[in-house]
Amino acid sequence: MEAMDHENYHQLEQVFLEGYRTAQDKTLFLRLSHIPFVLSANTNDLFLASTTHRDPQSPQPAHSDSKSSAHTKTWYLQKVNIVQTEVVGQISPAFASQELIHHILPHKLVESSYKLTFTYVHNQGAREFSLAELLNIHIESDHHH
Repeated sequence: MEAMDHENYHQLEQVFLEGYRTAQDKTLFLRLSHIPFVLSANTNDLFLASTTHRDPQSPQPAHSDSKSSAHTKTWYLQKVNIVQTEVVGQISPAFASQELIHHILPHKLVESSYKLTFTYVHNQGAREFSLAELLNIHIESDHHH
């Protein structure tokens, strides 16, 4: 499988969101989408594989120089997080003033966006992965087998 550019990931994420929200069996949908329920990898390898197409809003992994950070850890999928944001107004500075001007947007101009993340936990903490990161990890693991 070849790497996708940002636009393709965005489209893929939108299709995934539509399918996931309407799926009657969420677990089956995740299985069909090849979302791993368990990640077992060297922590450093996992973070390196996940950084190729990192979402700039995703939390950065905490790297440690200790030898324990390179041990294999098992991460378990706990949550699928879908955050919806609606932009319902525009705000701009007023001319020659410190005041702000607020414009409520008409219905047709309201913009919706979604952020999709997957929360994985292990015995020492948790981390959120984007769909792009999980696909990258999947691609990396396919190359190593």
